[in-house]
Parts: sequence; structure tokens; C-alpha cells
Amino acid sequence: MDDTLKALNECYRHEQTMIVRYVNYAVMVGGIDRLHLNELFLKSATDSMGHAGKVGAKIVALGGVPQGKVAEDLSIVPGDALKMLEQALKDEEAAVKLYDLAIPLAKKDLALRELLVHILKDEQEGVDELKMLLKK
Repeated sequence: MDDTLKALNECYRHEQTMIVRYVNYAVMVGGIDRLHLNELFLKSATDSMGHAGKVGAKIVALGGVPQGKVAEDLSIVPGDALKMLEQALKDEEAAVKLYDLAIPLAKKDLALRELLVHILKDEQEGVDELKMLLKK
């Protein structure tokens, strides 16, 4: 169970960082793509908040305490949409890896496994969307 809680807390911390980072990006994005990207970043922040809430609640249900800490480096050149999107892609790919590592730890807890698979699906869709935006 300790490994499971540790993995869930890693996911929880990552989602918290993403909430702050995406809100920051929504505020800072400029230029011709501002309207579209502002909306994209705010939706992404909302998605991360939902993921953090679900993962945090599961940590508590398993007898743990959610351990939150936002990454220190949240800075990006204001208005540099390309850098924001590239960083978002890296962050979404990191989330995919975290959830992929957490899923096998769910073992016989089908509810936890399904929760993690559902979030992993959301994260992978985020990766795919960002790759299309960046044409990668």
C-alpha cells in the first residue's frame, strides 16, 4: 500500500503543478492565438483540478494524506505560446508516465485501477492534442 500511496501522491503533486502552470499560461498567453489558447489552458487547468480532486480523495480513502507541492519553476516568457505549448506537452507526457506507473500498483483495487485508467486516457488525449497543435 505504501508504494501505491507514494505513486498516487506523485500524480497528485503533478496535477497541482499543472493547475497553477495552466492558469499562469492562460493569463500570460498573447498574440493572435490568445483567445483559443487561453481557453485551452483554462480547460486544462480545470481538468487537472478534477484529476487532483479524484486522486486526492482516493489517497484519503486508502488511509493516506495527500502531499501537495507545486513545482518551483513555473516561468515562461510571457506571450510565448510556442514555449508554453512545448512545456505543456512535456508535462502531459510526464503525467502519462506517472499514471502508467501507478496503474499496476492498484492490483486488486478495481475502482482505483479504473480511476487511473480513465485519467491516463485523459492525459494521453492531452498529449495527442498538443502534438497536433505543435505538428509533432
